[in-house]
Amino acid sequence: MLIKKKSVLVVVLSSIVIFSVLIFTLIGYYMYIELRARDDEKIAQDAIKKIGSRILSKYVAASGLSCALEASGAMKGRVVLKGSLINRSRRDLYNIVLKVKFIDARGASIYEVVFHPLEPAFGIEQIGYITKSYLLGSKKNVLKSNSSSAFSHIVSNFPKGLLEAPRPSGKGRKAHPARRAVEWPGRLAAETLSLSLQ
Repeated sequence: MLIKKKSVLVVVLSSIVIFSVLIFTLIGYYMYIELRARDDEKIAQDAIKKIGSRILSKYVAASGLSCALEASGAMKGRVVLKGSLINRSRRDLYNIVLKVKFIDARGASIYEVVFHPLEPAFGIEQIGYITKSYLLGSKKNVLKSNSSSAFSHIVSNFPKGLLEAPRPSGKGRKAHPARRAVEWPGRLAAETLSLSLQ
């Protein structure tokens, strides 16, 4: 009788453990499927946004890009990226995210910066690429249709040594600060990551 009770207890406990493992496995699988669906949806939305940006980017272009280590004025000692946006579409441009690549003489991409050219340049790297609803109501951040606007952006994390003022050579010469800005010697290539036309 004692053995029979122990056997029944072992069978009940084993059944409970197996059943609970099965339940937790099903819950884990369901959570995995839900997370995977969210990831797939995000990937699809990003792909649609990228395709839309590429289609619309033929109407919006960044031109006249230049980058220099400023030697005088309020921006002295800072790397400033300048250029202009041209909106050739029939709609107003409310937001745009640009990625600018710094390409050296051999064609290698040395550095890239991502920023919003319609936003004021504070020297802070932008974190998100999402259009904020409060920006849509602001007339300050709008580029009207068939118009252009100059922009400048302070590149805050630019690698040291890529743009430096020339140092005096020879003995006994005193170092004089550069009187002209030091320009980026390579080329700059802009890519539109996202944009909002309305």
